[in-house]
Amino acid sequence: MFTVFSFRDMGWLIAVTFAIGSAAFIAVEVLTLIPAVRPDLASPTMMQAGSAIIGVGGGGFFFVGFLGSTAAFDVDRGQINSKLEGPQVYKPALLGSKDWVWFPSWAEIRTVYLPSTAFRAGLLQLVGGVIFSTLLLSNIPGLIDLSVPRNVALFVAAPQILGGWLFLGAALLSMHGSDFQWYRPQPWVSAG
Repeated sequence: MFTVFSFRDMGWLIAVTFAIGSAAFIAVEVLTLIPAVRPDLASPTMMQAGSAIIGVGGGGFFFVGFLGSTAAFDVDRGQINSKLEGPQVYKPALLGSKDWVWFPSWAEIRTVYLPSTAFRAGLLQLVGGVIFSTLLLSNIPGLIDLSVPRNVALFVAAPQILGGWLFLGAALLSMHGSDFQWYRPQPWVSAG
């Protein structure tokens, strides 16, 4: 991820964006913990920074959901490198290539993508990303009064919990779809 910058491969873009979004949520939790440990460091600026960072994380997760659904349309559309041909070759269409599509025909969605477990996992992740993105509403000054505990539960905690469960469901669905016995570790089996 840090040595090869395959910015035209949607899988790489998803991994990097997800890592940035996850790091943003970790940073927010650290900022939340600081006033509990050192009350003298608490300031309104720190809270504003936390709100901005939540915005980055929520926006990143929404973007990941969108990219994940879009990437599903292009997984097997790319050209195969003759050196890489084999039983299970990852051959995505690269962003901006002649093989890339943003949205296939409805017939193709119905017959190819909806039956696919990976595509359904991507849709679940997209819904989770949309729910995570509602956190952005809590960052608009004056829109939601976050001094009311009910509003914090509705507009901050609930999207994080529900979005997180949907992301977990998407990951489990993806694991189930990729391996018949996904619950049995097989360290001796090569991933490639």
